[in-house]
Amino acid sequence: MKRRAALFATEFESFKDAQEFVGDFPECRGSVATLYKSQNKYFSFPAKVAEMSGRMNGCAHAKSLVPPIEGRVRQLWDSIEVSEDTAEAGTGVGDEGAGVADGEVDQPASSFGISMSGFLDFEL
Repeated sequence: MKRRAALFATEFESFKDAQEFVGDFPECRGSVATLYKSQNKYFSFPAKVAEMSGRMNGCAHAKSLVPPIEGRVRQLWDSIEVSEDTAEAGTGVGDEGAGVADGEVDQPASSFGISMSGFLDFEL
């Protein structure tokens, strides 16, 4: 019993250190489910922290891509000339003009030049 208590104390200390490390990151907060899983003898807090750190790195990478993509989208919008007498496109179901009904945009994918996931294939 003392061995198990010592192991729990060590793991709990690692858990507390991890909580301080990640701060208030939503996916990394402790939960009842994690506490429940900790009762399993094969559960490891360091492994859980490593898993969460990987997710945080992916999230940080995705967030770093937002400004460049947003800038390119704004450039695309700025290059579209619209005169004051231009009528808005219809949104009716029967509207068949230039792919408006299905949401297509006449813009090559290469003009964006970046993908958040890196796995988008626009050549389908």
